[in-house]
Amino acid sequence: MPTSPSTLGRRRWFPVADSSVEQRSGHRLVLASASPRRRALLDELGVEVVVLPADIDESPRPGVAPWRHVVDLAGEKAGVVADLHPDADVIAADTEVVLENHAGAVPLGKPQNREHAARMLADLSGRTIHVVTGLAVRRAGGNLSMGTVVSKVTVRDLTAAEIDAYLLTGDADDKAGGLAVQGEAAGFVPHIEGCYTNVVGLPLCRVAALVAPHVGWTCHGTGPSCDAYAAAHGRIR
Repeated sequence: MPTSPSTLGRRRWFPVADSSVEQRSGHRLVLASASPRRRALLDELGVEVVVLPADIDESPRPGVAPWRHVVDLAGEKAGVVADLHPDADVIAADTEVVLENHAGAVPLGKPQNREHAARMLADLSGRTIHVVTGLAVRRAGGNLSMGTVVSKVTVRDLTAAEIDAYLLTGDADDKAGGLAVQGEAAGFVPHIEGCYTNVVGLPLCRVAALVAPHVGWTCHGTGPSCDAYAAAHGRIR
């Protein structure tokens, strides 16, 4: 399977058939998320999706571990949209940045404002964090598959001036932990262990096999997609 991005049109690294999505799979593929990053990742795989965000309560749940919380939310998102569109295959995800400290595993969530983002980034400075994505796929007919993907991200020591300059770009807005490794924060992260696209918002190492019927190819293995994405975007893993 080729892993170099196409030089024509949008950058892709999987062959894409010419027929429509519904002709290839028999079902529409629906992304139950408003995240432009997740939509862009699926687009680069050559997958056509209908975007239908799920309206659910994503508030933290006391006593629920972050690893459980993200997969629960993903399952709820997929279920809500699948109930409205039972003839579609629905994919949903939820991502959290988790910091380990004396209090245990602390989910950081998304910053409420610039000041909150600045505090988050100061907490991340010089630390290794876990980026956890809960993934759920509800097939037409009701079959539900769920799981989690975890990546470890090392953040170098950050100065207050670097944090302030980064916040001015707006990249921290609406990002778990305030960290956008695919954007201006790429220089803050010297090392990622695990799936790079998981840190961006959707673990293609898992998703590639799940959406293969929608693009007319068979996925063998789980590794190449993430490596290819990182290479195509100039990211050294």
